[in-house]
Amino acid sequence: MKISFSSILCWGLLLCSGIHFSCSSTRPIPGPSRPVPAAISKVNVPLEIPLRTLEMILTQATPPQVNLGEKLDFGNGIEGDLFLVKAGMIQLKAIDADQLEVTLPLQLTGELGLKPGGIRNLFRGKVPINQQLSPVFRVNPQISHNWSIGVSSLEMLDLGGEISLNVLGMRVDLSRFVEQEIQKYIQESLMEKKQVASIKAQVDQLWEQAGKPVVVDFLGEKRAFSIRPKEVLVGENLHPQAQTLVLNLGLNGEVIPHPIDGVPSRAFPLPALQPNSNVASELDIQIPLTISYESIDELITQNFEGTGIAINSRMKFIPSNFSSEAFGDQLGVSMDFEAVESGKDPIFGKFLLIGTPTFDPEEKVLAFSDVDFFLESEEKKVQVATQLRKRRIKKQLERKLRFSLAETLDSSISGIQDRLKINTPWVDLGLDSLQIQPKNFYPSPQGLTVFFTASGVMNYSWKSLPE
Repeated sequence: MKISFSSILCWGLLLCSGIHFSCSSTRPIPGPSRPVPAAISKVNVPLEIPLRTLEMILTQATPPQVNLGEKLDFGNGIEGDLFLVKAGMIQLKAIDADQLEVTLPLQLTGELGLKPGGIRNLFRGKVPINQQLSPVFRVNPQISHNWSIGVSSLEMLDLGGEISLNVLGMRVDLSRFVEQEIQKYIQESLMEKKQVASIKAQVDQLWEQAGKPVVVDFLGEKRAFSIRPKEVLVGENLHPQAQTLVLNLGLNGEVIPHPIDGVPSRAFPLPALQPNSNVASELDIQIPLTISYESIDELITQNFEGTGIAINSRMKFIPSNFSSEAFGDQLGVSMDFEAVESGKDPIFGKFLLIGTPTFDPEEKVLAFSDVDFFLESEEKKVQVATQLRKRRIKKQLERKLRFSLAETLDSSISGIQDRLKINTPWVDLGLDSLQIQPKNFYPSPQGLTVFFTASGVMNYSWKSLPE
């Protein structure tokens, strides 16, 4: 039999490639893995509130009656009791970006009479008071760090009516006196206390719902996460043209993963308020979910169950004993193999597979790219066959190393939407166009951490309130 030079050269190259593969099969030394960063997340919502809605909320919140005083001295021996009674809907008008004009429909009630002694002993009757007032104020509203609503400045522009009575033939003008008493009440009850009302209890109640942990299914295992707020921000400005108040509500914090057997029952506490200059609508939530290497090994075992890797038409690798680990920024999977060829004794060896975790958005699967492998076997035949079919083997491995994330994505979307779906007596909040996708992968000594990024648009719908 003649052997051509080209045949000798071909076999020589194959043997050299086998020797090269055997040398390169020495287990590579991985570089350092990137540390898993903090899952910093932020939400910012410009909440545009119609002043009409605020009018109804404030009207319902204000007390029905204010006592201006009893036995008030009006001069000329006249005294009396005065009360202000709510007589209609509060009216708001935005003057500029900072100031509101507030009109309060009121009923002035009470009675006047003479002081005890002297002529009072002859005339014991009292004159009832029942007059309409609509005082107008200009205020600069603000929200303080403790969720209290107050005013930084307040000015009465008009009393909204004249008050004069005839008491025993004497004309008594109460307009100036009532104006002074209203100013005094405002100074003592509003300006000195620095707040008109507090909404902290309502905010805490809403956050207790929105901040609770979300439970998701991650590659067949239950995981949970919640956000720990570092900053809560609020900014307010008026829109005179639209007659609305825009509250720019922001929250910056870190998403904290929880083991399913250690899920907190309550939300993390909210910090004090800080000013907010951000007027954009943003939702950027980073969700870190970690799967242990033991769980990855189980998933790989399931994918290879009953199958193997075809080396050629006669030889097949049957892998077993999978062991995953971080390999720098890649994932390494060590395994034993049995090379089976019809009619021949099996050959045993070890196999190291290395790949970069990635996400296939079309099939919604966790996959691996840049797959490479290293073989440890004394059998040159196995080495040569493997080297000749290296590309084919890589494709088979890539097909086996695909894990569905569809359930993880679906459960994350429904969980976040459920947490951010908030119903109140005056407004319903929700989340539109929510999208969640794996963005970064971090192999670490503890497992493979996948950072999912959630983005969407907050929506709200104001309710019609009874007047």
